[in-house]
Amino acid sequence: MTSQPILDMLDWSRQPIELAAEFLHDHAEECPLSESVVLVSGRRVGRHLLHALVDVHQVRGGGRALLVPQVLTASSLVESFFDPLIGLIGAEESAALMCWMSALQQLGSDSQRLLGHSSETDRDVDVISQARRYREICDELDSVGVDPHDVPSIGPSAGAPERWSALSALRGLAHEQLARHGCGERTVLRRQMINLEQLRDDAPSHLYVFGVTDPGPLTMRVLEVLSDRTHLLVDAPESRRSDFDAFGRPLHEAWCSLPSAIDRDSIKLVDRPVDAGGALMEFLSDQVDSSGELPVESVTVGLCDEAYGELLERTGRRSAVPLRASVGPSLVRDEAVRSLELLAGYLREPTVDRFRSILRLPLLERVLLNALDSPDLPDALSSLDAWSSERVGGTIEDLRQIGAADPAIQPLARLLQSLDELLKPLVDSSTLEQQAHALKFLVGRLDHSSLSSDADMSLHQHADTFLDGLVVVHNSSALESSSLLALLHDELSRQTQPANPLVFNEPVIEMVGWLDVRLDPAPHIILVGFNETGELGSRGVDGWLSDSLRQSLALPCDLERRARDAHAVHALAARTKTLNVIMSRLDVRGEPTVPSRLYLGPGGEEGALRVLRSMNEEPASRPAHLMIGMPKPAEHESFRAPELPDALEIQSLRVTDFESWIRSPRRFWLERTQALKMVQTNPLDLDPRAFGILAHQVLDDFGSSDLRDSTDASVICGFLHRRLRECVTEGYGDPCLPTIELQARMLFQRLERFAYRQAELAKEGWRCEAVETTLQGVLDMPDGDPVRLTGRVDRIDRHEDGRWRVLDYKTSLASSRVQSKLTRDGVWKDLQLPLYDYLIRQGDVGDDALIEVGYFALPNQLSKVDLHIAPWDAVTMVSGVERAREIVQEMRSGAFGAEEGVTGWGGQPDGIDRILRSAALEFSGDASEVEVDE
Repeated sequence: MTSQPILDMLDWSRQPIELAAEFLHDHAEECPLSESVVLVSGRRVGRHLLHALVDVHQVRGGGRALLVPQVLTASSLVESFFDPLIGLIGAEESAALMCWMSALQQLGSDSQRLLGHSSETDRDVDVISQARRYREICDELDSVGVDPHDVPSIGPSAGAPERWSALSALRGLAHEQLARHGCGERTVLRRQMINLEQLRDDAPSHLYVFGVTDPGPLTMRVLEVLSDRTHLLVDAPESRRSDFDAFGRPLHEAWCSLPSAIDRDSIKLVDRPVDAGGALMEFLSDQVDSSGELPVESVTVGLCDEAYGELLERTGRRSAVPLRASVGPSLVRDEAVRSLELLAGYLREPTVDRFRSILRLPLLERVLLNALDSPDLPDALSSLDAWSSERVGGTIEDLRQIGAADPAIQPLARLLQSLDELLKPLVDSSTLEQQAHALKFLVGRLDHSSLSSDADMSLHQHADTFLDGLVVVHNSSALESSSLLALLHDELSRQTQPANPLVFNEPVIEMVGWLDVRLDPAPHIILVGFNETGELGSRGVDGWLSDSLRQSLALPCDLERRARDAHAVHALAARTKTLNVIMSRLDVRGEPTVPSRLYLGPGGEEGALRVLRSMNEEPASRPAHLMIGMPKPAEHESFRAPELPDALEIQSLRVTDFESWIRSPRRFWLERTQALKMVQTNPLDLDPRAFGILAHQVLDDFGSSDLRDSTDASVICGFLHRRLRECVTEGYGDPCLPTIELQARMLFQRLERFAYRQAELAKEGWRCEAVETTLQGVLDMPDGDPVRLTGRVDRIDRHEDGRWRVLDYKTSLASSRVQSKLTRDGVWKDLQLPLYDYLIRQGDVGDDALIEVGYFALPNQLSKVDLHIAPWDAVTMVSGVERAREIVQEMRSGAFGAEEGVTGWGGQPDGIDRILRSAALEFSGDASEVEVDE
């Protein structure tokens, strides 16, 4: 046995897979391929290698039969060479996790050292999360054969020894429990198999390692033991041999000090990950040949952050460009997996809001409806929203009790009963084995109702494997039902769906992870997400295994990762015809991120220029489906913004419709003519509209009372306080929710200030003539049919000298300013007041009457509770009416104008903004000016 394996250098000016295939074929006589194993970095690389080996054999085979080697990844390497341990098998993930959880609960005083408190008070879901984390730490230590108790003596930065001793005790308890069930942790068993050095009788005689520049601790141990039969195929020229260690790993000091291999002109900087789709389409357009075809087999997209995969697939579908991520989308987006999360939350806290979330998921709605005798129930979600808005703070128990007697609520109560029956087998289980059986049945119900059968097959297989592992520890007592659902949801969320079957057999542009694209044979490579995130990012701060401690323990660390990635970029740049890179200012979570160090390089003047470019260059930001030189978007099923009509038939309008049109013509069309509205979630407090309605109700009752002309502020205040309490009790119960009680008290502070100002107005000679009055009139159009106008006025006052006042109450956060409705340039933003003036003059008041219009503002800043009377003269008022006529013409001609920014109140995009595809960055409103009317 020699001390080191043999390093065989491959010239990186050619494709490494071709060179590796030629090397294996040329050495087949001295090392028969049928007796050999090739260790590769991933299955995709292995498939390409076998195809290349067939191609080489067709040229050099000379008529001989081709004997192919066994191609393995690191997960099956140990079992291929070493005898298994007698009496123990590797534990399934779920069984091991249950043993660790049980051990943590039995740890006693040592749990205080690990958690800072006793685990006895923790919920099951918390204990499971903690057990998973501690198991992951011990698994890494087991890979290098280190007991947690010994860590402080190896790494001086390990921290308190007591903490590591407690972790060692936890590990011992967990391993004992696994051994009682005839199982062991797979990493521990594999390490023991390697250390015994007992080779299988049929162990391969030769081991070739190709493309594995970052072997894990177990693989490193295998290479040490099998060094006499190992060849390391290194993707680098002979002149770079000294830049690798004895096991083919790139040396940090050699590779990270090199200038960046990425040409500055090959970089495309985008603002957000969603913009990466447009940049990718531009790069792909450069590959279109003279016939207009895109040779998909010559291009590969490297996902430096695999979270980009699903986003880019959507861009490809909309653009008729065949893109497929080799790793399918996470199951976390699957409806059945999402259902498990919602059901877990409902069992943990059965609230009306969680019940609403269940009904909103189509899969769960189908499951519940199918369980009923009459699945054609009315819209349950709308019924629940209506019930919640009428009974603020209503509970699930309220829904059960009221549903038994109220026919209008009975459909909801039946759905709630269906939900209880769906969860009953799981809730009633008394052992973990019974829970696993019930959960299998539940997953089967969800699978049966799901529409995505291919994803469900994968989902069902993953769920069965995980739940079967629980049977190993079947003597365990039952967990919290919500915790078990959360545990299964967490496990399934880690899995991925199969690749899209619609494009599996068609030519596609592959999108592969960073570890696969390093060896991809395509001549044109596009790297997406080339930032300090994803696979290129650092591990982050770890309270247990810091990076310096990992180096001391011979665990993979950031220095090794950086050296691995630097070598990969230089190898890619050396052999690809074009290497393009897309970087983003923000990551997939919307957080700011920086370019990868592989682009910035080691520093110096060139590094400074690259930093300046990434900071000063304007990033691309545009709809991802817009392309340059590529086919037009295909007709794929996907959500599209609604098509606007050519014109609107306008016969009547409300005064407030004009402000809605000015703010957003498209939103006006959806809300006012298509009756689209936002559905509120279960309210636990008063939203701005409900707050305004409550204030209007009290003020209108005051305006209709015998005290409306009182000059005694204390009498007015007493009336307002009594009426407010009555309205709150009638609408929200007694006692009401604490949040509503607090809001009612805040409203009374505003009403108290109103009382003093109202008393002053009465002393000045103003009398309240009418409240909640509907004004009606006709707006003549010069070139069309007239329009019927209506406006509901909160209050009309009259002075002793004959003057009139038309007032609207405003309860917005900031004081409503009349001046803000007309800009200095004479542009109208709201026509409510000039149209009130126009309508009241068409009534009994007469056109020559002295009329004032304005607001009675009740903002949260009490010192600003006051009247705001419009200062405009008759000419200005007439200009407002003329602007109303222009808007009617715009409506009737379909002049919807350009795309607006965010149209939702307060500058925050809402559901209608998403339908309209409004751009949040284009909005420049002031949220404090939001006004919500009844």
